[in-house]
Amino acid sequence: MHHVLECVFPENQPLPDAASVEKRTAGALDDAIVSHATWLNSPAWTTERANLLREAQMIAQSWGVFLRKADATILHNEIELEGDFGGLLIAGRADSLLKLPDGRVLVVDHKRSKSHARRERMTKGWDLQVALYRAMLEHPSEETPVTPLLQEGAQTITAYHTMLDATVLTDFGGRSIAGAEAAPVDISSNATDHLLEVLSEVGAGVIRLNRSDDISVMEKERGITPYALKDNEFVKAFTLPAEEAS
Repeated sequence: MHHVLECVFPENQPLPDAASVEKRTAGALDDAIVSHATWLNSPAWTTERANLLREAQMIAQSWGVFLRKADATILHNEIELEGDFGGLLIAGRADSLLKLPDGRVLVVDHKRSKSHARRERMTKGWDLQVALYRAMLEHPSEETPVTPLLQEGAQTITAYHTMLDATVLTDFGGRSIAGAEAAPVDISSNATDHLLEVLSEVGAGVIRLNRSDDISVMEKERGITPYALKDNEFVKAFTLPAEEAS
């Protein structure tokens, strides 16, 4: 679906209307299958291909509606980023960079999911991924084509596009973007504070092992599903008992 959106909405091109989106989507899905999953072209997967096309049409049309409402310009798709966060060099790839009419830059991550869990994590201040994209854009170790815009004072806003329910969730700075839902708080304050704390500890030679109640803490207090800690016997072998309340 990332590939489909990249093909249907190419960078630095006028936004297609709904009819053009419908025409482009089938070809974009075919191209995605050839590029990433050629086995889907076999007769045994005919039904799955039809389901994927229906999903792709829904996702592409809803994304097009948002782009037109926001009057956004697509600056880049699948852009490589490198930069600094708290003295740590990091790298990643942002799904899309948009420019809004007022000059703000919106960095978007597409998720093939619904918005409930992501919204909960953002509201609790424990979302991290797009905050690191922002850090790489604002403190780049390698310049990107948008670096001059940011040096001239353009504001960076972060967002998730949850494809399965056609929702765009932004940080607090996106509250005026048409068609988007802005978080009422700093979506990454707790996550970035925790990451900086861990980096400081590791720099001092302190490495904390997980405890048996970490799964519950992450799910209930942070809105994070810790897949790496679940059903993993190797991880369990290095997991400490829960700390007793003092």
